[in-house]
Amino acid sequence: MVNERNETNLAEYETNDLDVLILNLLGNQTFLKRGSLIEEIEKIMNQKRGKSKKKKEYLSKATLHRHLDYLLNTKQIIRINHKDFVKFGIPSTKKREGYYTLQIYEQIPRYYDLVISSLKSKDPIKKKSALIEIESMGKIKLLPIQLTELSNLLLKEDYLITQSIIRILYNNFIKLSYPSNLEKFQDNLIKYYAIVNKNLREENITQGTLQSNRNTKASILFILGVLKNHVIIEFLKDDLLNSNKFDELLEEGYRWWALAPIIESHRADLLEFQNKLPLEPSRLTLLRIRAEASKRMNESYHQKSLESMYETRYIEYKKGLMGKAGGFSEIYEDNKEN
Repeated sequence: MVNERNETNLAEYETNDLDVLILNLLGNQTFLKRGSLIEEIEKIMNQKRGKSKKKKEYLSKATLHRHLDYLLNTKQIIRINHKDFVKFGIPSTKKREGYYTLQIYEQIPRYYDLVISSLKSKDPIKKKSALIEIESMGKIKLLPIQLTELSNLLLKEDYLITQSIIRILYNNFIKLSYPSNLEKFQDNLIKYYAIVNKNLREENITQGTLQSNRNTKASILFILGVLKNHVIIEFLKDDLLNSNKFDELLEEGYRWWALAPIIESHRADLLEFQNKLPLEPSRLTLLRIRAEASKRMNESYHQKSLESMYETRYIEYKKGLMGKAGGFSEIYEDNKEN
């Protein structure tokens, strides 16, 4: 799969690297209309010309269209027509203009359907095979409708399978691909979190199982943090009533920068709770977790990651721009206009 976009590197592309630039843009944004793709390329090339002391030759739209046509003809990218929108989880609009994406995405809907079909089978061999395929999905940026379907399996499938599903969901959130129905998704995730936390507190748990459950819990907390779900505060309070070990709670997810703004926004509430905790070690642990959140808020990498990678997308969702295929804001602007 083409590496995701790096804005600094993309600004350094020369004209004869346009094919690579187009593939990287589609690798990052998944679906783009031709006009929007041209605008993105022009913006990057203009940035490049602005930084250079030499006068650059003007890049014509005809040249850009010629490169797009070349990638289409050589089947490196594909055009998704209106009739196939549903298959790819793209909301139908009155506008008939298609979207461009990488050729590798052409097979994903069919591949995904085959894997899920095997997963739902009563045949144990098919289920085991599906589990192996699910693990390989971690490297694929799935479509929002597929992520929603996967989250619906969290309360239905075997625990080992659902742990794999959590890893897929986490990897897709890192890639800025969100489920289509975020409300239902969060409801499923919170219910599944209760199962994971219960397993974590079992007596005589093996070290391997303990670590696996901690990783799963940390992934869930990260996802909920990205979605700014304040249920995290209730989770933290409950955990402090059952554990006063700072390092363990950090390992279970309270170290994530995505949780820092939520913890910081509940300063007074958590301080009041901290003062009521019966054990001194628990009070000290909460104090340290709050200090860790404050530290994360002040770190430049946190601000850059939170604001540029997630904050914009979440705002789009709250405004209704992420509709049924969360993360592809351009598509929802079409819906908004119609």
